[in-house]
Amino acid sequence: MIAAEGLPAQLATRVLGVSESGYYEWRGRAPSARAVRHAWLTEQIQAVHLASRGTYGSRRVHAELTLGLGITVGHGSVEMLMRRAAIKGLPGSRRSRLALASRARVVAECRRLCGESRSQVPMPAAGARRRTSSCR
Repeated sequence: MIAAEGLPAQLATRVLGVSESGYYEWRGRAPSARAVRHAWLTEQIQAVHLASRGTYGSRRVHAELTLGLGITVGHGSVEMLMRRAAIKGLPGSRRSRLALASRARVVAECRRLCGESRSQVPMPAAGARRRTSSCR
């Protein structure tokens, strides 16, 4: 990191308050067990996310990892690793998206059959119960 920035190691270690030998030891060290597990989990998360065609968020990815693949992992770890890898699912639930689209189609079809336009449908008064359809 220091060499990549073009800083001399001696100056950088003095400013950071670490020994020069400690820096070189750290640079040559193998990755920790946590770093290795995080890299492996990130690969598993990417595979599950790809299998869902990019729709699963952290909750579903966590469920698939724990229930489907039998991997012991916390939901917080899944959220963190997905954030670091810039993996996002689609917002909301599929049911709510389909329900809204389906309701809009039903209302449009009802208005078409009744011959009503939006301007002809009365708006309910504040606090009044809404009817589910304007064709009753």
